[in-house]
Amino acid sequence: MSPIHLAGEMAVWSEEQWAAFEGHGQRRPRAERRRARLALRRERARSRLIETAVWGCLATSVLLLLFR
Repeated sequence: MSPIHLAGEMAVWSEEQWAAFEGHGQRRPRAERRRARLALRRERARSRLIETAVWGCLATSVLLLLFR
């Protein structure tokens, strides 16, 4: 059986091995993009929480000043 793909020292001897190799190569960048997207989502949620807390403190202090 002759190699389907031969580049340098890499040789794939069957369609199944080549498909598995390509799938592994594509899963890694997808996983990295997913991790980056989730990290960005967590950071946005954290910043919204902090902003809400700051506005709550500001509103509370204004109300305390008004009703004193």
